[in-house]
Amino acid sequence: MILLILAKLFVGLGILNVWILRASKSSPWRGLDAPNLKEEFARYGLGLNLFYFVGAVKISASIGLIMSIWYPAFTELCSLVLIATLIGSLIMHVKVKDPIKKCLPAFSLILMLCVILMG
Repeated sequence: MILLILAKLFVGLGILNVWILRASKSSPWRGLDAPNLKEEFARYGLGLNLFYFVGAVKISASIGLIMSIWYPAFTELCSLVLIATLIGSLIMHVKVKDPIKKCLPAFSLILMLCVILMG
């Protein structure tokens, strides 16, 4: 039970960190060496509307995943939504031929979300 709670916090807070606190900062994990998250989407050829939509979905699902600690009914939907968005991230990294290392955060979070779903 404690490990499941920690996994939910790790994934939820990790995604919130990327999309809220570090969205305007550079990261070695950003695709095509973009200086920030918005530019990463632009370099992938994705529009600004999609950037905001994906951000809203990821932030909402991350908050829902954290809330699922107290309201377990949120676990499945929020985990599946996050898995879908992270698969999208992986697809974009592969499409633009980013180094495999840039896929590791999304892949790791997908694995953790699968564990959460099985928990």
